[in-house]
Amino acid sequence: MFPDKRFTETYPRLASLASPLSPAQRPIVGREREVLQLLASLSRPELCNALLLAEAGTGKTALVHATMDADHDRLYLELDPARMTSGTRDGEPMAAVLKSFFDEAEAFVATEKRELVIFIDEFHQIIQLSAAAAEAIKPVLAASGARGIRIIAATTYEEFHKHVAANQPLVERLQRINLNPPDQDTTIRILRDMAERYGVAAHVSGTHLYRQIYEYTQRYIPASAQPRKAILVLDAMVGWHRVTGRALTHELLADVLMESLNVNITVKVDASKIKEQLDATVLSQDWATRAVARRLQLSVADLNDKGRPEASFLFTGSTGVGKATTSSTPIPVFTSDGSVGWKRAGDLVPGDVTFTRRGTPQKVLAIFPQGMRDVYRVTLDDGRTLDVSDNHLWAVVTDGHGCGRSWSCHSTSELIDNGLLTRDSDGGERLKYFIPTNAAVRWPTAALPIDPYTTGARISTEAGHSDPARADHIHCPEGRHHSAEVLETTATARDRTGIPAPYMTSSIDQRWRLVQGLFDTGGSASHAEEDRVVLRYPTLSAELATDIQHLLRSLGIHSSSVVSAPSQCHDAPVEYIVDVTVTQDQAHRFFARDLGRTTAPRPREVSERDEAPSRHVGIRGITKMGYQEPMVCIYVDDDEHLYLAGEFVVTHNTELTKQLARLLFGDDERHLIRFDMTEFATDESFTNFRSELTKRVWDRSHAVLLFDEIEKASPTVTRVLMQVLDDGRLTDDHHREVSFLNTYIVLTTNSGSEIYSTIAHYAEDDTGSGRQLTEYAKLIRRSISETAADNRFPPELLGRIDTIVPFQPLSRATQRKIVRTKLLTLVEDVLLKHNILVTVAPKVLQYLIDDRGDTHADAGGARTAVARMTDDVTTAVATFINENPSALGLRVDVVGDLVSDDKNLLSSDARIEVSAMGREGPHQEPAGLPAGASPAIGQYRESAGSPLSKNHR
Repeated sequence: MFPDKRFTETYPRLASLASPLSPAQRPIVGREREVLQLLASLSRPELCNALLLAEAGTGKTALVHATMDADHDRLYLELDPARMTSGTRDGEPMAAVLKSFFDEAEAFVATEKRELVIFIDEFHQIIQLSAAAAEAIKPVLAASGARGIRIIAATTYEEFHKHVAANQPLVERLQRINLNPPDQDTTIRILRDMAERYGVAAHVSGTHLYRQIYEYTQRYIPASAQPRKAILVLDAMVGWHRVTGRALTHELLADVLMESLNVNITVKVDASKIKEQLDATVLSQDWATRAVARRLQLSVADLNDKGRPEASFLFTGSTGVGKATTSSTPIPVFTSDGSVGWKRAGDLVPGDVTFTRRGTPQKVLAIFPQGMRDVYRVTLDDGRTLDVSDNHLWAVVTDGHGCGRSWSCHSTSELIDNGLLTRDSDGGERLKYFIPTNAAVRWPTAALPIDPYTTGARISTEAGHSDPARADHIHCPEGRHHSAEVLETTATARDRTGIPAPYMTSSIDQRWRLVQGLFDTGGSASHAEEDRVVLRYPTLSAELATDIQHLLRSLGIHSSSVVSAPSQCHDAPVEYIVDVTVTQDQAHRFFARDLGRTTAPRPREVSERDEAPSRHVGIRGITKMGYQEPMVCIYVDDDEHLYLAGEFVVTHNTELTKQLARLLFGDDERHLIRFDMTEFATDESFTNFRSELTKRVWDRSHAVLLFDEIEKASPTVTRVLMQVLDDGRLTDDHHREVSFLNTYIVLTTNSGSEIYSTIAHYAEDDTGSGRQLTEYAKLIRRSISETAADNRFPPELLGRIDTIVPFQPLSRATQRKIVRTKLLTLVEDVLLKHNILVTVAPKVLQYLIDDRGDTHADAGGARTAVARMTDDVTTAVATFINENPSALGLRVDVVGDLVSDDKNLLSSDARIEVSAMGREGPHQEPAGLPAGASPAIGQYRESAGSPLSKNHR
């Protein structure tokens, strides 16, 4: 306040709202240029006002102090906007208060013969007070030179644009001075002068510590500006030094940053043992842990990009669809000239073109030979069959329509185990599993010697149809009769199938015209219930009946075949009947003539709208054939990764994250921040996601961030993560910049999972060495980047990831190791908590892994295996302990027959049984217990041959 009582009495408004600017507390370093610039503004003859624009903490007030030290002729006062509000009398307009203040200021200049400099920090608050207050200050600014009153206003860029910039006349009366944060060298000079002022400079050797303060505050405190944030850190270090006597070193700096900012800069990681520590709990994922360990080397050596998070990983693996058929299975293929219509599965090569279930061409990306495997023949409800392996995967629904139902994926052996029939509510049985039928296969237009319609009509007659006279009335589409010579050429052109091969792989339109020629000549139609029509084609040729069914299936049409021999005439020929049930509208596609009478054909184009609607066909039976054949897996370039085979049959991780948090930060509870991205699948969740993310990272800025199933997030949410990965910072609800530079970001995705199903079923690897993953690496990346629709993964996000980490699907051997470790933990827990010794029989592990295990990539891996152990073993042990609290020991065993012991068993009646047991007998320490386990564990009694013993490791 003003020490002169006369001043207070003479200028009461001036004294109540302003105070003399106090001298600078420390030397102002590095602002020489800005001081001259400000002095020049104050010395202008007319408009001698300045507006200091800078981020908070940059040193706006310090610049005014430095200017005052260089300007001894003027009196510097600081106007406090808060006093203007609190000092206002009831109902007194703010504009009147300001006018009174500046009138007294002008009187002071005239009386004291000394110019005034009024410094107004947070200048935007004046504008916010009222529009009249803003208008009241304009005349003062305009006549500043004449009245001897200079004004220095200061605010941040954000507040300037929000409150001041729109008032252009006001802005024009202020000389704008941008105040940039000091660079590194200037900040170091400021810190060094500060250390000298407080008598601690002798405790700091060189400038290394100051440089570290600058770098760490730049990296981890983006919400504040230099030099304030560096000054605050050094100030805190001096406080600790004075109280505890601790040296001003990197260690003290680390503690201060941890205490004040929750930033950990002293993570102690032995770089030579990173992979070893990861492998300790992440089993059989050698390539995955190696990829993570290699990337962490950069962070440990402090050679990573300082403008981005410490590291970012994409963990890939899990669900999908794979396929393995016999090498001899015929596969419909596409060539642009129509020269090849079929190939054996074993003859396919990458680059060949097969067909999707929608009938569209798709490229074969890779072929994976599987060697000799047992053959299983799968029979569909419409009579079609496909020979596959026991681990061939099927995409199925559990009703005949698939509407509103989600797809599931099961291997052939799983379908056998689960049973193909289910019971209705009335006790009847029906098929359980259905696969989709195909749409019409889009072979190209073929160069055929004779019109398909005429060919179909003549084939009907020559195959021995019961009414051959109908063919006499058949005309070619052009209205010309074909000569006997041409028709004979057609007949002789047929191969053993009854229909010439080029016609069977012609275009959709050509094949429909062939069907019309056949049915116009030899087909009939009869109405069934409601809108259904039964179409019937009888023939004396078994080959022709087979070919017609094959032709219809290539067009996506269901059909059935019946063999009929008239009972009244035993020597009558056998008749083969092809039946098709369709709607009234669909029936007209089979006939060019009007139904019910014979007319000349009306050829027409068949559009995509004419194709059969998507339907499903049931799986009726699966038979093991008793022999082996070479198998091959095909990977195709399609979102569904399904393809047509045979008779047009449609076929087809967080433990490392936890260990990463333990390795880097000592625990996986507080330092692992997990977001389930399925909760942020809509654009409306964007605000909540951003708020929650910034809040949790502000609270704990050194952490592993896990974004689980990132492909489920909305595009708006994904863009936020792109910003984090690019810039390492994000603005929170309070407009603060939150730093992500001390975080390790892990994203998981199921995109590309069909590759992992292939690996899981056909390329097992008990170590996760990556040998198979290396072969599929390009396919994995491509599959992820091209994933779209509901299982989307933004390709632009992929480019911002440091390392893609693929996880080898877990084999049974790996699941055995994991469950064995969990069983050991259970034994230890029971002994420590209840003083009860546990014996685990050898067959328990066999039961959990071999009988109830699942290596399918969709099965949940180790998580599901451990869950089975919890359900079957841990729960049983807990129940026994609760019911027998005085028991000294217990035994976990399996009762019943195991399928893994007897392959002839279709199902297992085995179950876990827990029984009482004493502590007598020899004792030995079980193999594989964690280092440092309690000595009491050594009393655990291990049965001979136990799966927990060394000979079963």
